[in-house]
Amino acid sequence: MVIKVKAPRWYAWKNGVIEPCYELPKKSGNGMKSYSLREARELNLLPSVTSVLSVIDKPELDNWRVSQAIHSALTLPRLPDEGEDAFADRVLADADAQANKAAEFGTRIHDAIAECMKARMEPGYHAQMKGEEYNFIQPFIVWADENIEQVHAVEQCVGHPSIGVAGRMDLDCTLKNVGRCIVDFKTQQVKDGKARFWDDWALQLAAYSELCFNSDRLPRHSVSIIIPSNEPGPVYPKVWNTYGSNYYLGLFDAALEIWIYTKGNGYDPRH
Repeated sequence: MVIKVKAPRWYAWKNGVIEPCYELPKKSGNGMKSYSLREARELNLLPSVTSVLSVIDKPELDNWRVSQAIHSALTLPRLPDEGEDAFADRVLADADAQANKAAEFGTRIHDAIAECMKARMEPGYHAQMKGEEYNFIQPFIVWADENIEQVHAVEQCVGHPSIGVAGRMDLDCTLKNVGRCIVDFKTQQVKDGKARFWDDWALQLAAYSELCFNSDRLPRHSVSIIIPSNEPGPVYPKVWNTYGSNYYLGLFDAALEIWIYTKGNGYDPRH
């Protein structure tokens, strides 16, 4: 029985531009593979912000995954003559399928929101809205009409070798009564109108804000917006107390040091 760990995402700094490096061709020429740490080191690639934050313990997420695995173990029928390891592998595969389903839904919601925001930013661009995703993001569209004054960038790759990380941020915009902001969208099952915000989201946003500030010297607020995933409903925005403060950025820098020690095997991407 093997519990698979997602491969980290990498980015390249080429002539002042950040480019994603998610996969490369296999030497055999048969298919693609993720970049290894050795290859990332040779190419001076930058780890993603989310890869760095993987060093932080997330007990709520771990508990959810354990619950999914337990549910799969209780509901999957045992096959005739199936050994314990084979059954355990099927349990993990079934639990992963549920997690992947939730992740795929989140991706579709992100893509639908990006379409709407590009339509605001680019003259003549028309978003193609249809299906289930539109029903779930309709409340966000109403919120955006009331609160977003200007869209500056959508799904933009940001990063810098001196900081040592890169990533793809959801939205750079100006919010009414707030100012210039980096916005990150999360999908979540919201029960009884109570959305849950986790502090590591603020670290992610602080890193994106610092990367943008390094580029244009414009400070930005950090904003998380939760889109309910169990049924269409109102969105839940939160402006983090990071504007003009280095608290969350300092925590992210500490996470990067731990990543270098535990995940990067001594590879320091800051160069």
